[in-house]
Amino acid sequence: MPLIALEEHKVSNIFYFECRGKRTQGSGTATGFPMNHPVHVQYKLDLGASTLTEVDIDTDKLSAGKEPIDIKIYGKTLTTKFHNKKIKKDYEIQIRGDDRLFSITIFPSSGFNPDAWYGRCTNS
Repeated sequence: MPLIALEEHKVSNIFYFECRGKRTQGSGTATGFPMNHPVHVQYKLDLGASTLTEVDIDTDKLSAGKEPIDIKIYGKTLTTKFHNKKIKKDYEIQIRGDDRLFSITIFPSSGFNPDAWYGRCTNS
């Protein structure tokens, strides 16, 4: 009986995109950056592993690091909140699906009056 090889078609669950924004919220106590300070970050999203990895960022002091970060997806919103060991602060990333809006929020040790960057994401 001959063996028949079947070609397996895999759909990629890995996406690369970049986000640009500026600080529009907070007093600056969490990061020390002034209002309207820009950020440009590139991400790798792995839906199969449910992780987001920072590929590059223009402001090292805002970096989430190069390790994959566990994410949750609710409908068309990606969210993750974790303690950023690099900057020693609580850190949150949200990306809202169809509108491609994103935010990075960094909380001071008090947890009150976080600094937040808002902007848009595009495909790389």
